[in-house]
Amino acid sequence: MSIVRPSPPPNNSMEPPPLPYGDLRPIPPSRVFGFGAILALTGRAAPPQGCSANLEAVRRTATHQVTEIHSSELSADLLRAITTRLHHCTVTLFDLPRILGEPQDPDPIGSGTLVCIRGRCHGILTAHHVADVLAEDSRIGLTVAQEGQEHAFTIPREESRLLEIAVPETKEYGPDIAFLSVPPRYLPTIMASKAFHDLAPDQSSLLNSPPPLENGIWFACGSPRRIMELVPSEVGYREVWSVNQLCFAGPAAAAFTKGEHDYIEMLTEARARDSLPTYKGLSGGGLWQVLLIRSPSGTIEPVRYLLSGLVYFQTDVQDGKRSLRCHGRRSLYEHAFQAIDTQCA
Repeated sequence: MSIVRPSPPPNNSMEPPPLPYGDLRPIPPSRVFGFGAILALTGRAAPPQGCSANLEAVRRTATHQVTEIHSSELSADLLRAITTRLHHCTVTLFDLPRILGEPQDPDPIGSGTLVCIRGRCHGILTAHHVADVLAEDSRIGLTVAQEGQEHAFTIPREESRLLEIAVPETKEYGPDIAFLSVPPRYLPTIMASKAFHDLAPDQSSLLNSPPPLENGIWFACGSPRRIMELVPSEVGYREVWSVNQLCFAGPAAAAFTKGEHDYIEMLTEARARDSLPTYKGLSGGGLWQVLLIRSPSGTIEPVRYLLSGLVYFQTDVQDGKRSLRCHGRRSLYEHAFQAIDTQCA
C-alpha cells in the first residue's frame, strides 16, 4: 500500500468531499480483531461456512434491522464470531520468485479475498499492484491453514490466470483491481480451512439498493506487513513467516465516484492504541459491511456479510486521522464481476 505526500486541493468536482470525522459508528476507529496464521500444512477441519451465507436469523419474523447501536451492546464474543467468519475468506499472498532458475524465499506482497461466482470462477480478488509483482515463473504462496499450523501451500503462477480488471493510472485513485484464478485441483485443500465468498447473491442489491453506509459495522481485513515476522519452525522448515490477519473496525466515512469507479474511505485513528504507523500489506484485502439484527431476546446478531470494497491505498495522517481508500460496490459488482464472469464463460 502506497503513501503519498499531501497534494494541493483538487478543483475536480469528482474528487472526494472532505471526510466527516464525527462519530459515525458505535465502535472506535482502528479497533482491531486478530487471527493468527502461520504458514502451515492445511488441516482437515470441517469446512467453514461460506462468508456470503446469510444466517438463520434472517428468516425470523420478530427481528429488526439494527441501524443504531451502543458500543456496550457489541460483546467481545460477537465481534470475534464476526471476524472469524471474515478471516475464512481472507488470505495473505506471498511471492516465491525464481532467480536464474533457483527458487527464492517467500516475500509477503499483500492480501486478498477468496471469491467465486455462482459456485464457479474461484479465485483471489486483490489489488492490481499486489498481483503485478508476481512473475510468470513465480509461485503464489497463500495462508490457507488453520490458526497456528505451519504450512507451505503454493500455486504455480503459470497455472493461475491473472485478470487485470483495473490497471492503476495513479496510486491515489487507481483504479487498482485484479483477480488470480485458482485451478480446480487446489480447491479441496483450500476449502478444508477456508471459504469462497460468492459474489452473485448480493450483486443486484448492492448495485441497485445498497444499505446506507451508517448501517452495521465496517471491517477492513488483511495482513499488514508491519506485524509479520520470520520465526523458527517447530516442524522442520528452515524458518516460517508468522502472519497475523487482522480486521480493522471503523467508520466508512465517505463514498464518492471518480470516472467509472466508486470509492469508499474507511477512517482510522492514527493515535489509537491499536493503530499502526503503516498499513502496507493490507492492500488487496476486503472491505466488509456486516449488517446486524436485534433478536426477540434483545441480543445483537449478524445477519449479512457484505463484501463491499477492496483496500488499495492509505492516505497520509492529517489531524490524527488516516483513511484506508477502497474500491467500492460498483467497482466490485459491476466491473470486477463482469470481468470474472466473462473469463469463466
